[in-house]
Amino acid sequence: MAEKTETRERLTLEDFDSHEAAFDPVAWLNSRLSKSNVPFEKLDQHLASLSMSCQLLCQDTSESIELASNQLVSQLKPSARDLERMRQEASKGYGRLGDVLEGMKDADQRKRSGLRGLAEIDAVKTRVETACSALREVGSWDRKVKDCESLVHAGNLPEALGQLVGLKGVLDAFRMLPEFARKSEQLTKLQEQLLSAARRRARAAVERSSAEELRACREVFAGLQRQDEAASIANGVFLDLCERAWQSQGPGAAAGQVTLGARAVFDALAQALEERWPLLQALEAPDSEEEPPPVTVTAVKAVLTSLSTKLVEVIGDGRTGAQVDEDTANTRASMAVGLLGVYVDGFDRLAQCAALLGRWAEVAGHEVLPWPLLREVVRFVLLRPMEDDSNALAPPQKQRPSEAVLAADSNATRLLQMPSTWSRRLESQGASQLAVPWLAAVDEANAAYWRQWDRLIDTFDNTLKARSQEASAAGNTTGFDPSFLQEVMQLHQVLHDDLPAKFASFQADTMQQVGRLRSSQSESAFSTVLKEKMKDPRWCALLGIPSEASLRSAADFIEGSAGTSGVLPAAAAALARAEAKVRGVVTRCCAEPVSKILRAYPEMQEWTRPDSDEAAHGPLQCITLVPEHLFSLMPQLEKSQESSLQWLPAILEASVDVVVEKVLHIKQLSAAGAQQLSVDLEYLRKVPDALGSTGGTEAAATRLRELLETVEFLAAQQRRKKECAAQGTAFVEESRAIARWAERPLRAAMGL
Repeated sequence: MAEKTETRERLTLEDFDSHEAAFDPVAWLNSRLSKSNVPFEKLDQHLASLSMSCQLLCQDTSESIELASNQLVSQLKPSARDLERMRQEASKGYGRLGDVLEGMKDADQRKRSGLRGLAEIDAVKTRVETACSALREVGSWDRKVKDCESLVHAGNLPEALGQLVGLKGVLDAFRMLPEFARKSEQLTKLQEQLLSAARRRARAAVERSSAEELRACREVFAGLQRQDEAASIANGVFLDLCERAWQSQGPGAAAGQVTLGARAVFDALAQALEERWPLLQALEAPDSEEEPPPVTVTAVKAVLTSLSTKLVEVIGDGRTGAQVDEDTANTRASMAVGLLGVYVDGFDRLAQCAALLGRWAEVAGHEVLPWPLLREVVRFVLLRPMEDDSNALAPPQKQRPSEAVLAADSNATRLLQMPSTWSRRLESQGASQLAVPWLAAVDEANAAYWRQWDRLIDTFDNTLKARSQEASAAGNTTGFDPSFLQEVMQLHQVLHDDLPAKFASFQADTMQQVGRLRSSQSESAFSTVLKEKMKDPRWCALLGIPSEASLRSAADFIEGSAGTSGVLPAAAAALARAEAKVRGVVTRCCAEPVSKILRAYPEMQEWTRPDSDEAAHGPLQCITLVPEHLFSLMPQLEKSQESSLQWLPAILEASVDVVVEKVLHIKQLSAAGAQQLSVDLEYLRKVPDALGSTGGTEAAATRLRELLETVEFLAAQQRRKKECAAQGTAFVEESRAIARWAERPLRAAMGL
């Protein structure tokens, strides 16, 4: 079978077909041999046959490729000729297109040349016509100018305006002549004469209430493109009226005179608006007679701005002069109250005038209410009465500590019941719109009140120092006074338990009063002005009374802004600081005896004992007195409203601070002294656990442990150093993490 295959088989391309991505000759050969079943002894013969078949297949394939390429080349020659013919035709078309474009360009240039000629002819024609017109008018120019001047002097302003408009047209005819500059100057002077005459007539018409003359003047202003003249005349007339009203009261520095002058200005302005409303309408265009004219708004703004300037001259900036004598403060307060009432009533009356109906918001957006006046109002109408109330209820100073605590508690209770009184006082003065400054003033005044408790707390602190000195002079070992501790703890109980509950009620009452003030605010003219002023993002800084921070905090709370610190944050913080200060006095009162017990501890002889002395068998007696004192405090601490465990952490920490201070003041420590110090510290380290480790005593225990470990490590290094010196070897200190805060003084004491 194999021999038959070898003699007849001829390979074709299909024999090399493979389903895989790449042809593998080894796999093909193996597959071929497996199909042919060739024995091993005839393998070489079969491989030679296959090699011959492959060569024949390659020869056939090469001949087929050469035949196909010859056929393809023979077919490309006609296509190449066709492409060359197409290229030639495209070149001819491109040339013809260039000729067409060149012809269009020449035609366009000839057309432009024709249009330019026509334009030059038209310009010449215009110059000729202008010259003819100028020649016709040259004889009548002077006559027309004199006629216009006569009309102006005669008061016939509308006809004079028409004559002036005609002259402007004639002036264009003289533009090409040398007389143009002179005649233009004549026309300008004539226009100024007409404008001045219209101004005088309009002002006189306003003063005489003549609407017809005002309409004539309005036409002149419109024809001269000077519409702003109407507002300027109205401003001048109203400013003169209000200036006379201000001067009629003879205002000076006295509060009553300033208040009367401001009230006279508001009355004069309102009366002028009511009486001259038809005249103000006559100054406007006919299509705006149904609505209040802008000229009215402008006049009102001008008058109120002028009044603000006068008040600022009297008041000042309102920021300085907070610390003044009683008479000056009363005078400024009276002025602020009076001016507040004048502005509230005056704004309401102006807003109800027919001339300003629906237009008050346009007036309110101007500087019609000066910031200095608002500062005076907030300081002397809101803040100062609250401060007077808090000062009257300040903790007493000339009483025994125990009596002063009871009196201070009673006074604080009375003060914390006053928000309703303060809010009613504000409403009675017609300024409930000042809810935000009122809340800020309550916060600041209450915070100032709690800061006054510092003097009472300082009294206890000074008493503690005085009694400590007396005990030291009398030789008292501890200087501890249980009765005084009881008085201090009574003060702390007031600030920690009683007053916070009352202060919470005070906060709730204040929130309720703020809500009532805001709900009682009608859309008055004064509130509209305040809202416009507070739209300025800088209004807290511009007002600045009682402080920018308190105003911002009050505004954020009322508006419900995110991140608000709550109601009365400054007062709450001041109360918390007072409580913390009293807590510190209680702590010092309990820890002061420890300082007395250990006052001679750094200079004791035990620290310099020779190393040959026997080892320490127990703590020193003064050290054993420390826990005895702390244990003696427990019954008295347990009598307070707080658990004794709440006091222990602070007392232990203060006592440990005393111990650490005394230890670090030891000047010299021998090896025996260091051993004694380790025994003392080990004894004290167990005190926090003995007193109770239910929480808070970890800091004191950690501090004692770190100090003890530092002493033991340095004592060991001290002994090694002496041993190395005795043996004549170099001393190298061991490396270990110790308390850095205690390392340097202890090293100095041990000679390391």
